[in-house]
Amino acid sequence: FGSLQAKELADHLEKVLAPFPVSVIAGKGYVEARHRGVNKGEMVSKLFRRQAYDFVLCLGDDVADEPMFEALARHRDTMRPPEHLFTAVVGCKPSSAQAFVDDVAEVESLLASLR
Repeated sequence: FGSLQAKELADHLEKVLAPFPVSVIAGKGYVEARHRGVNKGEMVSKLFRRQAYDFVLCLGDDVADEPMFEALARHRDTMRPPEHLFTAVVGCKPSSAQAFVDDVAEVESLLASLR
C-alpha cells in the first residue's frame, strides 16, 4: 500500500511542480523533490572543488546514488593517494561503484573494521 501512495504522491508532485525547475524522483522507500540538475554527483563534484580529501568511503543502495559513484570515479585522480577512495553498492546489482556488499549487516561489519 505504501508504494502505491508513493507513486500517487510522485505523480501529484510532478503535476503541481511542472512549471518550476524541479525534478521529482521516486526511489526505494522515498519520494524526492529537488532542483533540476542537482543530484548527489553534482554535490560530490562541488565538495571536491572546494578541498582535497585523504580518505573517502561512499556506500549507496539506490539508483539515485549512481551519479555520486560516477562523480567519485571522475575525481579519483585528485585523491592523494587515489587508492584511498572506496565506493560500494549495497546488494549485487549493476553499478558504477567499485565493489558491492551483500546487505546492511555487511555494511555494519565493514564500518566496524575501520575502528
